[in-house]
Amino acid sequence: MFNSVKYLIFLCAVCCMFSSFAITPFKNNEKVVFLGDSITHGGDYLYWTQVMYQLRNPGKKIRLENAGISGDSAGGGLGRLQYDVLDKKPDRVFIMFGMNDINLTLYAKGGTKLDAKRLKPLKSYERYMNLLCDRLKKAGIPVVLMTPTPYNQYGKNNPSTYNEVGLATAGKIVRKTAKEKGLQVVEFYAPMTEIIKKQPKYSPMRTDKVHPNSLGHLLMAYYLCKETGLAGKIAETVLDAADGKVKTAYHAVIRNIKTVEEGWWLTKTVKGISFDYSPARLPFIIDKKQHAGIDTLVPFTADFNTELMQINGLEKGKYQLLADGEKIGVFSSEELEKGINLAVLDTPSRRQAQKMFEEINAIKRCFGLLRTVVQCDRFARAYKADINDPESCFKAVDKWFDIRFGKNQPGNKKYYSIVIANYKKDKLRVGDTLKKLSDAYNKLYQESRPVSYKLELKKQ
Repeated sequence: MFNSVKYLIFLCAVCCMFSSFAITPFKNNEKVVFLGDSITHGGDYLYWTQVMYQLRNPGKKIRLENAGISGDSAGGGLGRLQYDVLDKKPDRVFIMFGMNDINLTLYAKGGTKLDAKRLKPLKSYERYMNLLCDRLKKAGIPVVLMTPTPYNQYGKNNPSTYNEVGLATAGKIVRKTAKEKGLQVVEFYAPMTEIIKKQPKYSPMRTDKVHPNSLGHLLMAYYLCKETGLAGKIAETVLDAADGKVKTAYHAVIRNIKTVEEGWWLTKTVKGISFDYSPARLPFIIDKKQHAGIDTLVPFTADFNTELMQINGLEKGKYQLLADGEKIGVFSSEELEKGINLAVLDTPSRRQAQKMFEEINAIKRCFGLLRTVVQCDRFARAYKADINDPESCFKAVDKWFDIRFGKNQPGNKKYYSIVIANYKKDKLRVGDTLKKLSDAYNKLYQESRPVSYKLELKKQ
């Protein structure tokens, strides 16, 4: 006998299982700050999430802001929370720390035991992550936590357990904190770890094994976009050339269909078709070199970059496809019946999307400069510099550098010498950079618009 109560319990369990990591979708005019370490400081994943939203929501706009600092930890994030996050008055904050919190050197020789030395920084990490969440809650700002990205410990002759012990525990802390505080979670650690293990041909990590490369950042954007509900076809259309009618039009409009026909009635064949095509969304542009293998790792094209067009009823043979009179491909009638992906062709939509990617790159460059200023301002603050007086700040960061790297102290001396040299130029042009950033966002929103064009199929 059918037990309705058990069935309802089962349905609830299934729904909870599939929605446990679902994130509230981005909203029009929402400002979201991403707080983190160098992985966020580089930030490609958040810029690609920004452009993905705009491609799928023409006319709407969000603003994803970078608050990452290279080398930072959860404790450091707490120390700069007021001036680097709260003062920006965000609608939501995404947080990812962990890589620098666990103290990687403690895992260099391997071993799976979490002894007292390893537990101490992990306990501090948990305490600071909780304090970050509590401060933001007190300010009335919703928080989304992100598990850290993994360390690639899986090369030959590598005894380290940075990932399997250290970062795995950091991931558990994030999930535990989120559960206790009723927060949403974006999961990077678990799926990226599985990919590193199972797909060594396409590494999502740089040679330093710590930082995601361009492919890794696209993976992160994939998970983030999927969790925020952006997955789905760009558009899907089905036309029947035999009767000149549209069978399906999802996120697209087709008008002014004209066919090229031969014969009469029962012997009639269609040897060509043209129509005006108006998709409601734009395609994502993948870098074929840097993002090689993305569809091997995850179904990126299927989930985010499919603009399917099927055309039935054409006479058998090969057909040229033209967009506004320019040839963009040659397809057989069988391929057209099965469906072609317009998102990967050189259509006017793709060219429009390219303009948006140019503005995203401008936004990235501006944030790169601004984050250098915030990074070094923090050093200057430690030596009581007047943040509004560049000369005071420059003297303070020089003092920080001399003390930090004096007497052959280990560390990234070359890296920080470059950072400070850039700081001394970048701090003097913050106002100009903020204007460029605002202009880039406005241009991104302006270019976030679908385009209409004429498609033609001509039999060869």
